[in-house]
Amino acid sequence: SCKTDAFKKAFPNQHVNVGIAEQSAAGVAAGLAASGITPFVVTYAVFASMRMIEMIRQEACYPNLNVKIIGSHGGLTPDADGASHQCVEDLGIYCTIPNMTVCMPADYQSARKLVRAAAEKKGPVYLRFTRNPMPEFYSADEPFDFGKAKLLRPGRDAVIFAIGDTVRLA
Repeated sequence: SCKTDAFKKAFPNQHVNVGIAEQSAAGVAAGLAASGITPFVVTYAVFASMRMIEMIRQEACYPNLNVKIIGSHGGLTPDADGASHQCVEDLGIYCTIPNMTVCMPADYQSARKLVRAAAEKKGPVYLRFTRNPMPEFYSADEPFDFGKAKLLRPGRDAVIFAIGDTVRLA
C-alpha cells in the first residue's frame, strides 16, 4: 500500500519488512540509526503516530537519532479505507516531540526534494504524504528547505497558510 516494492526490488539488502509491528519498526530504526545507518520507516500515518509514537519519542527523538518516518495515507485521503486508516492527529502529535522535524510536501516535486533533504538532515524527521496524487505546481528546479514558507501569491488583505494537500485548495 505504501509503494515500497520498487525500493525492495532495487535494494533487497536494504529493505526490512516487520509486518504490522510498527512499534518494532521504530525500535529497529533506532538501533540502525545508533549504528550509523539512516533508516526510513514507511507506514500509514495513523500507525506511524498512534502506534509508534512512544518508541519514536523515547528511542529516536530524545537521543536525537537520525531516523526518518514516512507517514503515508495522511489526512482524510484514504477515504476508501475507512476511518481506522484516516489520520489528522499525526501532525499535532509529531510537532510536540523534541528534536523532531515535521514536513508535508504539496506535490511531486516538493516530495522528491523533501525526501532528499530529510536524508541529508541530521536528526529525526517525519514526512507526511497523502494517498492520492496531488496536482503539480512547483517546478523541478524549485528549492525546498525545512522551516521556510513559500509565497505562492501576494495579497493585500488576507494571509492563508497551508501545507501538503491543502496548498492547492488555499
